[in-house]
Amino acid sequence: MKILKFLPVLAILLFAGCARDAELTPPPQVEPVWTPYIENNGTKMQISFKRGENFGAMKETNATMPLVGSAEFRAPTGERYIVHKIGDMYSLAHGKNNIIINLDANSPIDPGSKEQMSALQRAKSFKFYEIGAGMVESIVYSAKGHVCEEFLANEPINVRSVTNYYLKKGGFFASIIDAKFIYKKGAKIENKSFYYEIEDENALKETREFTVSESELFLNDIKKQGRLLVVLCGM
Repeated sequence: MKILKFLPVLAILLFAGCARDAELTPPPQVEPVWTPYIENNGTKMQISFKRGENFGAMKETNATMPLVGSAEFRAPTGERYIVHKIGDMYSLAHGKNNIIINLDANSPIDPGSKEQMSALQRAKSFKFYEIGAGMVESIVYSAKGHVCEEFLANEPINVRSVTNYYLKKGGFFASIIDAKFIYKKGAKIENKSFYYEIEDENALKETREFTVSESELFLNDIKKQGRLLVVLCGM
């Protein structure tokens, strides 16, 4: 079976409508581009990205993990949409844009701040967003005690990940996975489900076959999330 082709979502969303640096007059207001996605709680929402106004200056002050913009989500409330800011996006690795949220404090953090990272490592739960080519992923790590302390003591950590994959043919699907991590012992998937929003019947059939046959791919994603936890607890 051929590999599904994913749409580089950031190329369309993040800098859509940005003005050229040479322009001296303020650019006209550009409506944000909203993309459907499944949030970590399983709810369908819409997400949008924008470039920060002081992007250049911010990038220079945090060169190793530059601030590249921010993300918002909106959910329908009756006939209206309520917009909420998720947080600022930092580039923690080439081609990846990330948001980290300390759920104990219900606050996004700056990964370049030692104080904020120290508080994150003492939290009982935190959330990690990764936005890259063709995907939007959110991961929630939680434990009875401090996540990092429990993890490094080989106690099980609860992990819930929702990964949205966008297809070049249009539409998207999401994997929703609940797992437990034990440091140096690996991960165990406890529950896995999929959400599909694909109008093209052939693309939908191909995607369903892909999600059934590529179980190893999703297990590898879980292992990657374990490695991410090692990094976050060691930063």
